[in-house]
Amino acid sequence: MQLQALKEGEPVTLEVIWGGVVYPLSSSVYKVMGDGVWIKAFYKNGQLLDFSNKAFKSAQFNFYAFIDGGKDRVVWKNVVIELKKAKEALFYQISVSVFARESVEANRRDNERVSLFLEAEITTDYGKTYPVMMRDISNSGIGFTIKKDVDLVAQSFQIKFEDEVRGTTYSITAQCKGARKVKNENDFLVGCQIEKAPKNLLYYIYYKTVDEKVGEAQTEEFSANEGKKEEPGKKSIGKGMHYI
Repeated sequence: MQLQALKEGEPVTLEVIWGGVVYPLSSSVYKVMGDGVWIKAFYKNGQLLDFSNKAFKSAQFNFYAFIDGGKDRVVWKNVVIELKKAKEALFYQISVSVFARESVEANRRDNERVSLFLEAEITTDYGKTYPVMMRDISNSGIGFTIKKDVDLVAQSFQIKFEDEVRGTTYSITAQCKGARKVKNENDFLVGCQIEKAPKNLLYYIYYKTVDEKVGEAQTEEFSANEGKKEEPGKKSIGKGMHYI
């Protein structure tokens, strides 16, 4: 898929990797122009974030799009950003090199597991409901523990859970099939494949993955710089960011 195939209004995310930290900036396509697309420019504390500025020379920019009604996610890596002006407003023009015009299927490329400790419940095809504790989740599967010895391997069931990410509450029901079950000392660890899920599951996993990486990077940065003052000109861009 090429950038020009995106439609106005489609949800996108500009991912900025800078100083070892990942900053996902959610937006939507403003319009398609020539070899790229335009999105609204972002501001922090009233100041424009000009990603074409030399201060961001070491940053990497990846551009994600949610397509097919949010059922799939694709990415263009190392995009080029130019600042544009139209109707007294500022925009980023996102484009790619001739060698990277086609997107990558992001879901298959980075099927990373996110660690969780989240209460949920499963409902079997024969109507029984059991409480479980989710341990991890990816685009293709979920791991959870269950106290009761239930026959779940090769069986279909629904898993329901609710979680809040970045101020948004995600209530998700996914259809799964059990793949394996391992007996622990006090419970059973179950791994299952996701067979069918709502489109917001991709958004949920994406933001949980990014927040997990950001948390790890910030912890490492804090440990390395504990007791030190922030270097002049080296500031975080994560908080207080928005577009207008």
